[in-house]
Formats: sequence, C-alpha cells, structure tokens
Amino acid sequence: QRTRNRRDPDNKGRKQSAVIAAAGRSNFSHAAICSQPPTLIEAIGPGVSTLSIANSFYHAERDVRVLRYADEPIARRAAAKAGLFLGKGYSVPMAIKSISPAAADASIPMIETFCSALVAAVYRAAGAPEFQSINPYRTTPGDLTRMAFLEDVTEQVSRPMLAPQNVEELTALDGERRPSPFDGQAKALFALHAAAAADVEAFIQTWDLPLQIPTTFFETLEFLVTALRWATADDDPLKQLYLPALRSIDRKLAHAFEASDLRRMNALADALDTDSMARDLRESFEPNPDIDIPAMRALLDATAGQIASRGWVLAEAHRNAGLSLVWDRWCDLTAGSIEVLRARQRVLREVLGRIDPARPSAG
Repeated sequence: QRTRNRRDPDNKGRKQSAVIAAAGRSNFSHAAICSQPPTLIEAIGPGVSTLSIANSFYHAERDVRVLRYADEPIARRAAAKAGLFLGKGYSVPMAIKSISPAAADASIPMIETFCSALVAAVYRAAGAPEFQSINPYRTTPGDLTRMAFLEDVTEQVSRPMLAPQNVEELTALDGERRPSPFDGQAKALFALHAAAAADVEAFIQTWDLPLQIPTTFFETLEFLVTALRWATADDDPLKQLYLPALRSIDRKLAHAFEASDLRRMNALADALDTDSMARDLRESFEPNPDIDIPAMRALLDATAGQIASRGWVLAEAHRNAGLSLVWDRWCDLTAGSIEVLRARQRVLREVLGRIDPARPSAG
C-alpha cells in the first residue's frame, strides 16, 4: 500500500511528505505491506511496527494506492516474512540516500530500514523473482508504483462511504495519526532483541556457525527455538555442549519479555476490540442499526484469517511447550489474542445473523 500525507494538521508533516514524493518522482511518500488483513506492517520514525486499517480511513483516493503481487504463494510468504522485520529501527539517512548513488549495497544486512526498502526487502526474502535484481536501499514509494508487475487493485478493495461517528478516533492514511495501543511496539521489540543480541552473536561466532546474525526479536526467537529443537534431539550427545549458552539466552529473553510492555499493549488493544464489539452488539438491536454491513462482513472474513495466521504457533507440531521460556511466553500471549478474536467472531456472526439480509440466521 502506498500513501501520501496531505491532510495532517502538522505543516511539517505535509512538507516532508511533499518532498519525499517529489524526490521519488511520484504522488506518494509512504509504503507499507499487508501481513494479514486488517494489519499493515510499516517502517516509520519509531521503527517497524503494525497499523490496523480497521481503525483507519483516507480522505481522497488519489492519495492511496493498493498494489497486489500476482503470485499468491509468494505474496503470502512475503506477508509472513514481514513479521520478522518488526522492531527494526528506522533510518532517515538511508531514506535520503535511496535517491542517490550513495545508497547501501543490496548485499548489506538490513539492520535499519525505511518504508519502501522494507517492502522491497520482504519480497526479495520471499523469493519474488522481480525483486531479486532490485536494491531495497534504492527503492522509493514512487518506484513501487511504477513496477508493472504490481497490480493496482485500489478500486477493487476500497469504496467511498460517509464518515463514521468515531472518525475523530481513526488514523487518516493520508493525514493525521491517532494514538494506538501499539505505539510503543517497535521500541519494545527492539529492546527485546537488544537484551540478548550480544549473546546470540557471540554464540554464533564461538561455534563458527554459518548463520546470519539475527537483527530483530522475531529473528532471534526463530533462531533460538530452531537451535533448541536441534540441540535437545537425542541423536547426538555432542549437541549437549550447545545447551548452556542457549539456555542462558533463553532466560535473558524471557526476563526481558516479562519486563516489556507487550502484554500491556495487547491487553489495551483487546479491551478496545471488546468495547467496539459490545457497541455493535447493542446497536444491532436498534430499529435502524447504524452498522456498515459490508464492512462487518469484511471484518468477519479478516478475523478468520487472523485466527488462522496466528494459530499455527499453538499447533502441536510447533508449540513444543517447555522447550523455551520465551517461546512459551510468546505462545501464551498469542493464545490470549486468539481468544479475543474468537469472541469477536462470535459477536460478528450474531450481529450479521440479525441485521444482514444476505444471512438467514446467526451461526
């Protein structure tokens, strides 16, 4: 998704957007990738974090473009890869250099990033052939709009509508950002990664392992769980030599996780979601309920997708309870979020069963 900031009350924000758009020779100054509707992943000032389009809108279609990569399996891999980038830092110098020969070489590991570089890097990592010759560090939002292999589906996925009653609480994709429970997400995930980054790097170097050093919390988590599964297998007693260092990394990450704001952020987001569903449920009993039925149908479909995209970590093949302290904590947090999503699903089905003429009954 590509956007342009024209409506921000902050004149500085509008000017910055105009400069970026002009430098990239396009109408757009920002880019994000959809990981799983309604969630976007974007690189902004605080770092790589998430944004819910369920709590967003835009004023004018000219300021938003939704582009789709045609190969669905690769697009799904890209969406999954995007999650590993959460918590990376944002680099203003990199963004500025993207339009100059001074941009970093594509082979350099992405420790920090900027909006359009994130999108290009994610598709490169997912194996999209068109992106293999593209340097993410030299990719602007305008470049993305000119890539012929990305289909413009804006008219297919958006529609004009009257402003909702709570419009002042929503983020404008082409304007002002509103506070979100996840405003500190990038900072929290960066701190989690930093808590054990030196230990992980030392472990990889000590054992001379042919691995790329993780640069985010989720890359570190993936490394740790994979390493612990391998080291605790009973096929080679020498693997036990790796365990003390891996257990130490695990304990550090688990302690940092408990000290982080992630649980609080999720609890705030879950509470807002529960309140929203309660309002919709009450409204559905009114004679002429003020509910956008197509939007609610879309949210029901998106909720099913969210449950499926998160639920894999709890499956027996992946859960491995007790393998890792920090993995257990992440799985517990995920399980709580899934329960809230299932509660939302039940409410949406009930409401649509009551007010949607296309649905004969709830269920």
